[in-house]
Amino acid sequence: MTTSKESNIYSIKIVLVGESGVGKTSIIGSYFDKSLTTYITTSTPIENFKDIELSGKKISVSIWDTAGQEVFRSLNKLFYQDSNIIIIVYAIDDEKSFEEVKEFWMNDVKDKGTSDKIIGLFGHKSDLYINEEVDENDVRIFAENNGANFFLTNSTEEGIKGIQDSIDSLIKQYLNKVNPDLKFGKNDKVNRISLDEKLPNPKKDKKSKCKCNK
Repeated sequence: MTTSKESNIYSIKIVLVGESGVGKTSIIGSYFDKSLTTYITTSTPIENFKDIELSGKKISVSIWDTAGQEVFRSLNKLFYQDSNIIIIVYAIDDEKSFEEVKEFWMNDVKDKGTSDKIIGLFGHKSDLYINEEVDENDVRIFAENNGANFFLTNSTEEGIKGIQDSIDSLIKQYLNKVNPDLKFGKNDKVNRISLDEKLPNPKKDKKSKCKCNK
């Protein structure tokens, strides 16, 4: 995190990781409260920007969406650099996606990012609980044993607020960790004061494909 005492602005970098298809891009779209139609190849990370205000403090948030395919995993470490919050995403209806969290992603995340980073673990697509393949209690125990913050999320219209609250909670926890004097509480309201998404122009890349649920 970087800060400017004069402008009272905090900059936070968040990275989302996990297998392809678990819904990382839809989570970011929900946080920004709009649908992201992202024209990218599977090897291209996307950085999204948003300014928020928390208890009078301005916070510039950048969220990186990374590719989950194994062939590109070696590239992800480049985007972990200087990350303050890393969110691992798995799909509750895909047991393999959680197995990869246990076998690879959690270990990889714990080794990367800043030393004071906060780790989130999102069980996404919770609206598909009828098809659930991953036991929630097992995940909660795993998260606790690895110092991660566990949340169930979904990108339905009703689930958008849950995603926003979950990410806001991680931001508050990180800020309190690096600067205890801030003393942000659970009930401190987050205001979204601007949005500046920087996405590739699909007209400039006719060969790229839409990966809207990466």
